[in-house]
Amino acid sequence: MLPESFVYSQTSLQDFADCPALFDLRWRRRIKYPAAESEPLELVEAHMERGALFHQMIHQHTIGVPESVIAESIDDDELAVWWANYLASGLRGVPDKRYAELTLSVPIANRRMVAKIDLLAFEPGREWVILDWKTSLRRPTRANLMARLQTTVYRYALVEAGAALNGGAAIDPAQVKMIYWFANFPDQPEIFTYNAEDHAAAGRMLTHMIADIEQRGDGEFPLTDDVRRCAYCAYRGLHERGTKAGAFDAQELTDEATEMFPDFTLDQIAEVAF
Repeated sequence: MLPESFVYSQTSLQDFADCPALFDLRWRRRIKYPAAESEPLELVEAHMERGALFHQMIHQHTIGVPESVIAESIDDDELAVWWANYLASGLRGVPDKRYAELTLSVPIANRRMVAKIDLLAFEPGREWVILDWKTSLRRPTRANLMARLQTTVYRYALVEAGAALNGGAAIDPAQVKMIYWFANFPDQPEIFTYNAEDHAAAGRMLTHMIADIEQRGDGEFPLTDDVRRCAYCAYRGLHERGTKAGAFDAQELTDEATEMFPDFTLDQIAEVAF
C-alpha cells in the first residue's frame, strides 16, 4: 500500500507506465536495489554530477548571479560548452518574468501530484512557457518526448495551479507551451503547445492512471512486455531479466535515467499548491 502522504510525480507515473512491477518495487514496496541502471558507471556518475551542476548554474543565473561569476566556477570542458550554449540560445524568445526550480502541487484522484519545473517564463495574459533543460547525449525524438509523462504532467499542473501565479485568475491552456532545450543540441529545441482539449484529455488520463494504481493490490503489478527496458532497470536481476546494465551512451534520455529523483511526501511540498 502507498502511504497516505504519498504524492505522485512524473517520475513515479512514468515508472508505472514503463513497467508496473518497477512502480511496485520502487514506490509501493520501497525496495532498494544496488544494481547500476547503465554502464560504464564512472561515466554515468560524471554525467549525473555535470547535469546537476548545470541546473544549479542556470538557477543561479536566473536569480541574478553574474554570468562572469558563474563562468569562473566552471572547471569542466563539457560543462563549459553547455553553459556557452545556454547563454547563446537557452532563453531565446521567452518572456522576461521567470521562476527557477518551481514546484507545483495539484489535487487529482484523491491524491496530490507535483511537477518540479526547471524554469517558468511568463507574461501574464499572453504566454506561459515551461522550460526543461535536457543534458541527454542523444536527442530524443518528438514522439518519445510527447509520450513521456513529464510533458503531460507539467502542462496539466501549470494550468491547474496557475491561478496562484496569475493574480487569482485561471491560466488559459492555449497560452501554455513547454520547451525541451538540449544542452548538446542547443539549436534543436522541441516545443509542445497546449489547449483546452489537451488539458481535458490530460486530466482524464492522469486520473484514470492514478485510480488504476490505487485499486491494485499485491501481485497485480506485472512486468513490462518490452524486455528492452530491463537493461536500464536496477531491479532486472530480481526478475532474471539480465545481469548487465545497458550502455549509457545508447539512451535517448540519459539525464532522466540517471538523475536522483525526489520521493515527494505531503510535508515536503512547498512553493505553489492548488
